[in-house]
Amino acid sequence: WFPPRGAESLSVTLKFRVLKDGNIKNVRLVKSSGLAAADDAAKLAVQNGAPYPSLPAAAGDTIDIKFTFDYNVFNGKLK
Repeated sequence: WFPPRGAESLSVTLKFRVLKDGNIKNVRLVKSSGLAAADDAAKLAVQNGAPYPSLPAAAGDTIDIKFTFDYNVFNGKLK
């Protein structure tokens, strides 16, 4: 994830579906950071990570993931 420079602290929550073969669909914003560039960077990170490993048989055909990206900088250092 490459959030925009200059943002000291932000959080983006996305929800997406992982298919049995590891591909994804329905990436959507659940909670915006308030900064469109950060929201877009989070979506791009999820999309660029695909395809993910195939789901185990016990998982069924799909799983829904809700994931929060947190970015915090304190005293000029990334935490």
